[in-house]
Amino acid sequence: MKTIQKPIQVQDDAKEAITWLEKEYPKGVELIYVDYSDSYEDATKLQEVLKGDDDTVDWEWQTDSQHDSIGQILENYREEIKADDISDEVRDAMKDWLFEHDTSTPTKDLLKNTRDQLFFINTIDNANQFEGASYEKEYSKQLNKLQKKYARTEAQKKEIAHVLREQFYEAPVSFYFYASPLDVYNAIYDNQDKYIVIKGAYFSTIDRGQGSNWLGNEGIFDIFLLKENFIENFFLDNAKGSGYGWGEIAGQSGYDEAGVYSENKKPKGIKQEIIEIETEVTEAQKREARLDKKWRETKVCTFGDMNFKRHENAPYRNEYPCGNKCEKCGTFWID
Repeated sequence: MKTIQKPIQVQDDAKEAITWLEKEYPKGVELIYVDYSDSYEDATKLQEVLKGDDDTVDWEWQTDSQHDSIGQILENYREEIKADDISDEVRDAMKDWLFEHDTSTPTKDLLKNTRDQLFFINTIDNANQFEGASYEKEYSKQLNKLQKKYARTEAQKKEIAHVLREQFYEAPVSFYFYASPLDVYNAIYDNQDKYIVIKGAYFSTIDRGQGSNWLGNEGIFDIFLLKENFIENFFLDNAKGSGYGWGEIAGQSGYDEAGVYSENKKPKGIKQEIIEIETEVTEAQKREARLDKKWRETKVCTFGDMNFKRHENAPYRNEYPCGNKCEKCGTFWID
């Protein structure tokens, strides 16, 4: 008995396939799937993403996800038209269309799933620690200068005074803000505006090198700065290479969320309550980044590095002068 074989039906009409795609996905198609539990957990990597560093993007994962989605869509099409196969020409045409109409936003999706973060920006001003007979005079002079420059309300003046009373080491005047990473990303990249505005920042003189000084209690400062300056000079509190984080210094974890958005013109509120700040990456920050990089790559400590975490063996010496001393490089922390 002779077996009659069914001829193989191959769909080779690219125009028909594209028409099907246009009907199925009139608004485009998301080819890269991001699970609701996926997010940026590493603060250092998150900081790189927000600063626009493409080298930190996992392109391999995104490409694999795209190809998996395309493979499934092509299979769905084949089954719907009840074809045994699809020609290479049709497959290529469909792939090209799908890549061109991919509406995926994997970076934004991951940022949306990422919890709010504490950020900081150093200004060009320094808060000094005074000693001796001239303490009161110099302290008052500094307080008046910083209040005049950064305070527009009595509450803000009180915050600055409160922070300066907790001053133990010289450190840059800085502003901290607790915000959604997605809001920060959108403010930077979703527009051509010139300025970044932060509403609800905290005044600070935190010394990240020594792990001291203080952060204000209330997020009541509204500030703005040029976008390029913001990108260069903002940092995450928990990112590597930025010294002791505020959580390590004081363990504080409750913050009011700040609003972060962009403006194309300089914001001008009533009595100019939104303050323009000048900012810079300080020499101390640059040194901290170099020391942290050296430690992570070599595990070799450096004399004069006051970050205790970058020394393996620094026991306490109970003899004058008391304190901890690193047995490898000789760095000393006086008690």
